[in-house]
Amino acid sequence: MLAPLAMIAVLSDARPTAQELRSTVTLTGRCVRSCRPGEMTLGAGEIVGRRPDGTLIVLTARHVIESIAMPRVYVRNDAEPGIDFTSFAQGTGARRATVIAYASNVDLALVAFRPLDEDDYAFAALAPGDRSISAKPGVVIGDPNGLLWTVSNYTFLNNAASTFLLNCWTCGPGDSGGGVFDSAGRLVGILVQQRVVFDDGAAPLRTTQFLAISLPELRLFLGATERQRSQSPPAVSAAWMRFDEMRAAR
Repeated sequence: MLAPLAMIAVLSDARPTAQELRSTVTLTGRCVRSCRPGEMTLGAGEIVGRRPDGTLIVLTARHVIESIAMPRVYVRNDAEPGIDFTSFAQGTGARRATVIAYASNVDLALVAFRPLDEDDYAFAALAPGDRSISAKPGVVIGDPNGLLWTVSNYTFLNNAASTFLLNCWTCGPGDSGGGVFDSAGRLVGILVQQRVVFDDGAAPLRTTQFLAISLPELRLFLGATERQRSQSPPAVSAAWMRFDEMRAAR
């Protein structure tokens, strides 16, 4: 069984890459699903483009934005990877985010936010072709257990048509929407779920296995939402309908 990775509010020895860190943002907001009043949910996302009005487009997991009210975005700027969310948020302002597209049957969504003049960010570069995993896997960047912009090594396990499975010892709740990068720092997937096992009715046990949406799905989703990504106001429902039609036609 797989569990969503959005976290309700350990560093690895992986070497962070500047562009990967600068393209990753933290998504947060008041939890509205299966939580106590006032709880905050954390997830991650990847900056993939800029709209004509100057707002930035973030690719993330749909369940992250579905689980929060009034989503907000944090940009890392010069914060150290692995910084605790509470410490980081005390001295940093969040940017308001707007949902601009989502898929109905794939765990992907797009949000947009307006950066501040002082924000230091980059655009995630998609790997060429349709191969999600190279011979030398790279890193996952997200917010496991409230540690923002944590860089985690992974190993590839197997893949299906639209997803792939990886092993990651330091990934965890809060990594939902985080980018899976190859050894060249190119985006090959978006992390969405953690495998959970149950043993004789005991409490669920989270494993080190994680599911990610694959590169072909990312390309298809971004292609289906191209028009919506440039519109203001966005036509969110039209975006996922077109994506579903494109997937059915493959």
